[in-house]
Amino acid sequence: MKRIAVKRVDTGIVSNSSASKVVWSRGRNVRFRPGSVYKTPGKTLLTTVPAALSIRAMKTFKGHDGVVRTVVACDNKIFSYTGGFTEHVEITPTPAPTGTSYVWHFELIGGMLIVSNGFSRWKWPNYAAPLQAMTGAPEKFGMMTVSNNRLIVGNITDGGNAYPARVKWSQIGKPEIFTIDKTGKGGRHDLLDPNGKSDAIEIPKAATHRGKRTIIYTERNIWALDPVEFPLDYRPEIIVPGLGLLAPKALVSWKGIDYIMGPDDFYMMGSGAPVPFGFDIRPLCFNNLNKEVGVINTAFGFVLPETQEIGFAVPSKNATEPDTIYLYHLELKKWTPLSCNFLCVNDSRQDPNYGGAFGGGGFGEGAFGGANDVNLLPYTVVGNIHGQILKFDEGFNDNGEPITGYIESGDMEGDSAFVSKVTHSVAVYLKEQSGTTEPLMIQIGVRDSLSKPLKWSIPKPFAAGIDEQADITARGKWMRIRFYSDQMDSPWELEGYELLYSNEEEIR
Repeated sequence: MKRIAVKRVDTGIVSNSSASKVVWSRGRNVRFRPGSVYKTPGKTLLTTVPAALSIRAMKTFKGHDGVVRTVVACDNKIFSYTGGFTEHVEITPTPAPTGTSYVWHFELIGGMLIVSNGFSRWKWPNYAAPLQAMTGAPEKFGMMTVSNNRLIVGNITDGGNAYPARVKWSQIGKPEIFTIDKTGKGGRHDLLDPNGKSDAIEIPKAATHRGKRTIIYTERNIWALDPVEFPLDYRPEIIVPGLGLLAPKALVSWKGIDYIMGPDDFYMMGSGAPVPFGFDIRPLCFNNLNKEVGVINTAFGFVLPETQEIGFAVPSKNATEPDTIYLYHLELKKWTPLSCNFLCVNDSRQDPNYGGAFGGGGFGEGAFGGANDVNLLPYTVVGNIHGQILKFDEGFNDNGEPITGYIESGDMEGDSAFVSKVTHSVAVYLKEQSGTTEPLMIQIGVRDSLSKPLKWSIPKPFAAGIDEQADITARGKWMRIRFYSDQMDSPWELEGYELLYSNEEEIR
């Protein structure tokens, strides 16, 4: 009798390597934390917006009256929720927004909320009234941020003319005054690549900050706007040539680091050059994207402060909205894919070190206020196409539906890949788990060559606290184990396992 013991299971899912050299080769709806892998928690319903309209974006902030509000943007209605999503008022402006392809942005400047969907822009100076149309600002802008108490916008329509490469900034503390005069308080700049071969114009998509520096992401380069003396206001330069942002919201900025989804990899960038970090799941993600412009622009990034994870929700092939999340654990530096059935994330604000950008709301220093965000929203919420606002990572089910979570090991050859083996049992080490009586299901897959399909055994249930092992017999030169559950109330957390087997020649 021989055994293969796997005691370190927090290694992430690696799809970009030989299946015989990794701990986990496939999986979905499982998460990692130091020392274990666990089935992802669920979501519970908090409320549904009137008329069950699709929720495109949310933003939580504390107003100048001290009240915490969450603004919920739908296709043609906008609501403000208070009291833990128990009370709401409609704040839809006149005329109301229309359409389903908006990219929403929220910013605070001087304590006043600014809202843009790329086609219209509004301010909210009076919480007892609806949003108001801005005057004096460009009619449209596809990018928005706040820097040094100025509103900075990009990809604009101004005076009836489109300036897709233009970045324009307001006077200090005056988001509706963009006048460029002798005082030098307002200004503009066109992002033109001086080394462009065929098209010098660049379209600003998103912005973050590094101290006083504003970082502008376009589809081809990363720019910096550095504040300087009058009359220039900001000095633009390309700081990272050749790296563009895949979608306007495919960006997370947290604790001074930008996490970027580029056209073919993920990157992290602090004060130095960007570093790629998507190797483990690069083909799995980027080879399966729906990159149609109107579809890929629905992709967004977000952060989960409680679990130290960032995620990128993307539309896979044949999907028209995000259906898959690639989740990255910042401490373990490991990836895992999850299913996605929501359109936006509004993350919790209880981390005093939090500050920056995320995909569910706005970008930049105006988005949140760092330590001032503590306890604004003690949990993460998501919004979906059915108008539901749901608490994220809550319970064991997905809003009353079961979650299918599975993970597969790599292919194990034991002593030799040239010798057939017979498996006997799998000993499973599960953490104590309350709230469920559903067993963890276990299968063993075998094959005689890595080029052949796996032959899977009949699933074997393993009851935590009752069973010591799952007896499964299978024959092959390569062995693989799958753990999964797909029933209501069926969580599990795995800390390790042992596979018992014999070489077939020894049995004879």
